Amino acid sequence: MGKPAADETKPFQEKYEAREILNELINEIKESWLTQSAVVKTVKALLYNRLGQNFYDAEEISESESQMQKSLALWLQVPKALQLRFSHSIQDVYNGIGIVLANRENNAEALPYLTKSIDTYEAAIAACKEQDKEVKLFSKAEEYELSALD
Repeated sequence: MGKPAADETKPFQEKYEAREILNELINEIKESWLTQSAVVKTVKALLYNRLGQNFYDAEEISESESQMQKSLALWLQVPKALQLRFSHSIQDVYNGIGIVLANRENNAEALPYLTKSIDTYEAAIAACKEQDKEVKLFSKAEEYELSALD
C-alpha cells in the first residue's frame, strides 16, 4: 500500500502530478516523432497503461478504462516479438480492463479480458521454454564442434 498523502485534504495530489508528467510524455511523443514505429507504439502503450493505473488509483474508473483500452489497441499493433518481450505489461492491461469491468458488475465483458491475460502468460511461458530448448541445442552443437576440433 502506498504512503499516505502529505496533505490529507488533497489525497490524490501526487497522482495528479504524476498524471501531468505522463501526459507531457505522451504529448511529446505525438509532437516529436513523426513515424509510428513499433518502438514508439510500445512506449505509448506503456505510458497509456501507466496513465490508466493512475486514474484507477485516483478512483476515476471510466477514464482508467479508456486509457487502458488505448494501451491495448497499441499493443495489438506491435510485432509479436515485442508483445512477447512485454507480455507482463500486456497482462497488466488485460487484467486492469477486466478488473474495471468486473467491479462494474460487467462480468460477461470482464471474463474475456481476464482469460486473455492468462493466455498471454501461458504463451510467454511456452516461448521461454522453447527458447531454453534452442539454447540447449546450440550449446550441444557448440560442444560437438569443439570436441571435433580435439
